[in-house]
Amino acid sequence: MDPLFYDPSDIPRPPDEVRIRDLRASLHPDGRRVAVFLELTPFIQPPNAELRLSNSQDEELASASIIEAFNPKMELILHMRGQRLDPPFQLIATIYYWLENETVDNQSFARSRRVVDERQVSFGDLQSPESQVYG
Repeated sequence: MDPLFYDPSDIPRPPDEVRIRDLRASLHPDGRRVAVFLELTPFIQPPNAELRLSNSQDEELASASIIEAFNPKMELILHMRGQRLDPPFQLIATIYYWLENETVDNQSFARSRRVVDERQVSFGDLQSPESQVYG
């Protein structure tokens, strides 16, 4: 018997219909790490994802790339770098697919990136525990 990793009533979607269902971020007590939860709709073809974490001045503090996700639910820790950890923080998740040999306006491109969904959440008052989880 094969294990089920998703709800059988939740039908896997083709690439153009894959969406972000949930995006949450939680600041760890040390103020330098962020727990990220990302949930997508079930998919037929594994998508790629980019996560970008920035401070209030839009300076990048952390990033991650997920190549061909195998599960619609993902949890990871981002480690913030730099000295300017000024809240509020913004986390942007971009879901995309690589398209091979696409032709646009009679020009052939070997590879192009097709973004199918994007979401942003803000979070992170270091002094207030109730403001540490947003989504």
